[in-house]
Amino acid sequence: MADKRRRARRTGGGVSHSTEGAAIAAARAQPEWKWFTVPVLFAFALGGFIGVYAGMAVQASGSDAAFLAVTSLFAVLLGAALSRVMVRWMVGHQWVKPRKR
Repeated sequence: MADKRRRARRTGGGVSHSTEGAAIAAARAQPEWKWFTVPVLFAFALGGFIGVYAGMAVQASGSDAAFLAVTSLFAVLLGAALSRVMVRWMVGHQWVKPRKR
């Protein structure tokens, strides 16, 4: 089974840069996103669960500092997730080129 997953070696012999670029672009085609899957539902449920308990903890403390801390944490996490989604969208529309690894 490990042999089937092994990637073919890339050799640069006799391949022009335009053909190579097209081949890399074709190899990095974005998969179609399926929203109604177990990981998506799990992330949604976990986010709601954490949000409810974080809200209860902030409400019970009655502190503005706790509210600010929890809100800031989730704002940073949301910003990181949205930036990843936007970058993938821009790469899909060929507004930016993907970085070489």
